[in-house]
Amino acid sequence: MDADNKIYQHPHHREKGMTFDKLKPKFVWAMIFLGLVVSLLSFLETHWPWLADLCALFGSGCQQAADFTLFHIPMAIWGLAFYLLIAAVYRLLPSWMFRFVMIGAGVEITLLWLMITREITCLFCLANAAVMAILLLLFIPRRNIWQAIAICLISFIASNFFIPRENPPISLARPVMTGSSIVARINGQAITLADLESGIAAQLYDMRSGIYRLKRDRLELLIRHTLAEQQGIQIEDAGQPSSPGDDPKGDPLKWKSRRLLIDILQSQPGIDKYLERPSLPYTNISIGNSPSKGPIDAPLTVIEFSDYLCPACKKSHPISNQIKKMYPGKIRWIFKDFPLKRHKGAEILAEAARCAAEQDKFWEFQDLLFGAQEHPDGAMLGQFARSLDLDIDQFRQCVETGKYAQDVINDKRDAANAGVSATPSFIINGQLNRGSMPLDLFKKRIDDALDQNNP
Repeated sequence: MDADNKIYQHPHHREKGMTFDKLKPKFVWAMIFLGLVVSLLSFLETHWPWLADLCALFGSGCQQAADFTLFHIPMAIWGLAFYLLIAAVYRLLPSWMFRFVMIGAGVEITLLWLMITREITCLFCLANAAVMAILLLLFIPRRNIWQAIAICLISFIASNFFIPRENPPISLARPVMTGSSIVARINGQAITLADLESGIAAQLYDMRSGIYRLKRDRLELLIRHTLAEQQGIQIEDAGQPSSPGDDPKGDPLKWKSRRLLIDILQSQPGIDKYLERPSLPYTNISIGNSPSKGPIDAPLTVIEFSDYLCPACKKSHPISNQIKKMYPGKIRWIFKDFPLKRHKGAEILAEAARCAAEQDKFWEFQDLLFGAQEHPDGAMLGQFARSLDLDIDQFRQCVETGKYAQDVINDKRDAANAGVSATPSFIINGQLNRGSMPLDLFKKRIDDALDQNNP
């Protein structure tokens, strides 16, 4: 020990330490910059198809990882915010840097754990993990090692509590397909599920419904057979006796009592059915200059196809008005004309309603058309216009010149392209609902669509 009571340090070691101290800031800023780049690329991967394709070359889990969120904010956004934050901390409060690095390391461990347990391979995730590992080596303290471990552990526990619950594994959560779900890409241009089902939506739904009914009937048969076996009742079919002794002609009371027992057992708790009805078809449609009601930025859009001479449409119209009143500010209601060929004169009524729209009286005029007890003729249309204080000359000239005939034709073409084949039909946020619906069912469809938009 020398006179100054200092521990001797070899000059070579002292020189290495000084060199590292000088280079450390450059390493730190390089890692922060690299982390920002990785986070930005991870965010852009969901917007740039070529970047998603590049990531897919290294693994199939990039899309799944890109969908990870925390408090419904994508993890890529959190990554950008984190690296900007530690840049500010390193600049202003360098002594606090290790604490924030430990927090980030805890979250990164959670993400790596999810990748391992869900067998996800993501290029950007691995690159970000490498950046965090280097930062960890640069800032892990020697004296406060236990404090650093504690911070990292708390961050890991907290993130591991929230992130997996907000992002359940695909094997446990049925993926929800929406109209914007991409089913193909051609040179970067996407084809969505709505594009795919547009024009054949009704036919697809009919086919899926037919398959569902076959499966449902078969399921009921299997349930009856299983219940009969559990109760020791011998049957061969859904209510057919299994032997001559059980023939309803020979002993109808005995056979009916067994069938009744099975029916009673079917109504008891303990039978859980998981067969799902087919989802409503998605369809894509142009709104154009169709009459609309409600805010443009409403969370829900309802497109109604209707015919003023259709009895079902007349019956459904009061229900539609109730729905509009029940959800103020939440629905943008679009009306499109779909006059059927068998309803002579329906096109003229559709044009007349659009002429009333010129004077901001479309919805009031529509109420009068649907409420008419008989086929409205020219004189009745004039009466409707006068009752709404319309400019009669302007209204009459508009109707007589067929000013909006082409718009009605365009609506009929839109109906054909969207797979609409019946009136009334309602497209609720891209999903086609054919036929009139009772108020309860209509309200359920609206609520389901709103819940899907606000998970």
